[in-house]
Amino acid sequence: MSGIRPLDGIRVVDVTQEIAGPLTARMLAEMGADVVHVEPLRGDNGRNSTTPFLGSEGIFHQLGNRSKRGLAVDLRSAEGQEIVRKLALRADVLVNGTAKGTLERIGLGYEELAALNDQLVYASLTGYGPQGPLGDAPGYDVVVRSRSQSSADAM
Repeated sequence: MSGIRPLDGIRVVDVTQEIAGPLTARMLAEMGADVVHVEPLRGDNGRNSTTPFLGSEGIFHQLGNRSKRGLAVDLRSAEGQEIVRKLALRADVLVNGTAKGTLERIGLGYEELAALNDQLVYASLTGYGPQGPLGDAPGYDVVVRSRSQSSADAM
């Protein structure tokens, strides 16, 4: 794509997997943001969502991570955590798609990263929102929709 795009010059750290987070960050990349996708050393879960005719890269990974740069990091290690801190220090946005509390437990939550970069926009995606009876539950779109339909049917 040629010309100036609306997010040219914006830096994004993408700590997401599966569908919603990677697609969110991909849209930012396609609007011009420089997005670095941080994934586990084994690869994100979307890499494993494949069929024999697609090859080794899963369809969710292909759809969600085009237009990005990628970096494999062990977030459980001090070295991996330091890499994310350094990325966040220079970033405008961090997209967190981990289970609630995951990044906070390893010192990469909003409070810790905002102390390093007070201009950082820290976006967290959750299946059911940050509070409420399912606030701690991981969620995927299809699961949330099926639970919503079941609830509506019960009424």
